[in-house]
Amino acid sequence: MQTQTMLIVVFIGILASISYCSGDTCYCRCCAGNFCTPTLQGTISIPSCGSSCKSQCQSKYPTQCTSGSGSANYQCVSGGGGGSSETPNWIGTFFVQNRCDKFSCCCPAREIILSSVNTNKLLIQSQFTCPDATFLLNETIPIPSSFSTILFFFGDPIEITLSQDSRTIQLNNAASSECSEIATRNEPKPTTMIGAASTATNNFTFVSLVVSSIIIFFCLF
Repeated sequence: MQTQTMLIVVFIGILASISYCSGDTCYCRCCAGNFCTPTLQGTISIPSCGSSCKSQCQSKYPTQCTSGSGSANYQCVSGGGGGSSETPNWIGTFFVQNRCDKFSCCCPAREIILSSVNTNKLLIQSQFTCPDATFLLNETIPIPSSFSTILFFFGDPIEITLSQDSRTIQLNNAASSECSEIATRNEPKPTTMIGAASTATNNFTFVSLVVSSIIIFFCLF
């Protein structure tokens, strides 16, 4: 039993390394024109998400992914897109990353809660902080069947885009980009076993890390 566990650890490490070698994927969602809704133009394989998806998408799809009037969402997924999903999961609690300019915008504070009212309706809840006021957003919209939707906020169309892995939402204010925001899904931290692992297990874990490092080294060079 112990040997099987050790082999599984090694196998997982090797699979993780192979996933790393497969590179990352840019999802190019763009459209040209005022108040348009970005659509997926295609995907681009890149060495890592540290590269610029925006420049890659604009180079490959210059008509729709324009730097002029229009709207875009450039999403990078690690591991060659292996973590992506065909079905969007909008339900959950997302913590804001404080990208929104609180000195000139009404920005979501701390978290955005998305919950289902019924099979067809999505409830969006969040506290917004403005330069001179604070208020609660409690808006019901149809549950999107895709990874993006539009919410009108004080008359401005806010494009809400869910990442392909359903872990991130982006609130894009096309009229005032400084008022845009990104929020990441609040996922429970994995539990850990309390107690010391056996020496043999530790040794096999070390071996798996060495094997993974060797694979990554050859991928890079």
